[in-house]
Amino acid sequence: MSSMIHVLFDLLVNSIEGLLIYLLLSRKLQFKSNALLILSSFIIQVLAVTCMNQFMSNDSFRMAVTLGINSVIALILSMDSPARSIFWGCTYPVITVLADTLTMVLGHVFIREDWNILMEYPFSIIMTFFYLFICCCCVLLLIRRDTHDFIFPWFIQIFWLMIVIAGIVSSEVLLDLLIQLNDFSAAISRRLFLSILLILAVLFLSIFLFYYIGILYQENLGLIEKNRQKQFEKQQFELLSNTNQMLRTWKHDFMHHLSVLEIMLQQKNIPSALDYLNSIHAEMKQSSWQIQTGNNVLDAVLTSKLSRLQSLGIAFTHNIFLPDLVPLNNLELTSLMGNLLENAIEACSSQDPDSKKYIHLEIKPYNQFLYIDMTNSSSGIYHYDHNNRIRSTKRSSSHGIGLKRIEQITSEAQGFMKISPEKESFHIIIVLPLQDKQFIKGDQHEA
Repeated sequence: MSSMIHVLFDLLVNSIEGLLIYLLLSRKLQFKSNALLILSSFIIQVLAVTCMNQFMSNDSFRMAVTLGINSVIALILSMDSPARSIFWGCTYPVITVLADTLTMVLGHVFIREDWNILMEYPFSIIMTFFYLFICCCCVLLLIRRDTHDFIFPWFIQIFWLMIVIAGIVSSEVLLDLLIQLNDFSAAISRRLFLSILLILAVLFLSIFLFYYIGILYQENLGLIEKNRQKQFEKQQFELLSNTNQMLRTWKHDFMHHLSVLEIMLQQKNIPSALDYLNSIHAEMKQSSWQIQTGNNVLDAVLTSKLSRLQSLGIAFTHNIFLPDLVPLNNLELTSLMGNLLENAIEACSSQDPDSKKYIHLEIKPYNQFLYIDMTNSSSGIYHYDHNNRIRSTKRSSSHGIGLKRIEQITSEAQGFMKISPEKESFHIIIVLPLQDKQFIKGDQHEA
């Protein structure tokens, strides 16, 4: 009977620890929206730890296996990067090593009995709840701290994981040796205790060090993406400038073309005139914009994407009514529309080849506001930050500068945006204030 009570008590303790692990991971990671998967994962974790406590006598090996289980659960349930998932998955086992050490040392200091006495009833019950109290305090302290996005290169992830495993195993080995010594005041006991404290200090220092290394690495990736974003904006603006220059050149040459046609017609050389007209028509088709909204910047940006949309099999429809003056300068309008279209194209490209791919763009004035509405098909795979805000619609979680740039431009124009990520579509609405009533130009088209 006492054996059954011991197992039930161990199950209760492991269930409490399972709740603490869930609380820590759910606050630090973005979980998948699958309640059954989450519940079953933590039930398996609790049962696995309970079985190991009953049948495994080696504490070091048991802690290493527990660390692996927590890391796997974090990877399965999280939508964050593997580095972030493994980091927080390994954090709770480190907390348990600290709680183990503090519980045993403080228990000996206050009770001043043999180490083995502390493992017997009723001292074991008291120490267990004190251990849980320390774990709970550590978890609460961690979840109250602001969490930043971070990521590691794969080799740093492996190196940090090796440090954590080595620290946990060595701490447990030394703690077992310390428990086996009856005289805590002996010199060897003090050395063991100091060694454990040193290992724990190094372990926690490595956690904070690698945490901030991950933040710096993430910021570095952000700077790289911002540089790519600037290059993208530069390319879009150069495209606009080149298109305008090409139109000016063609307009300048138009009078010469008319003179040549006039001479051909005077000579009654109809076949040559027709051939010449066909060549002019082909050249004009290449140099003119296929989408005409009345705004040269928007026309150039939209037209530049048409060939790519057609090659990817993406149906593009638009319904555009523009005021004479938009509340953005040319560079901002180029960047905003270019990023919107690039994100939509990336989302469509991530779909299965046989899926229906589409992008629909609507721009119109509405009650003194410019209303931009874009909907595109999507695979339903999105990346979120720690504040549960969508970060990217692209395949790689390191992206996300495009949406940030869109948000920045919208905010600087004193507007607002709303994002609605769905399973099969992605919908974004941008509303920008207009200063006064303005003349409206429009274009409706399906490509």
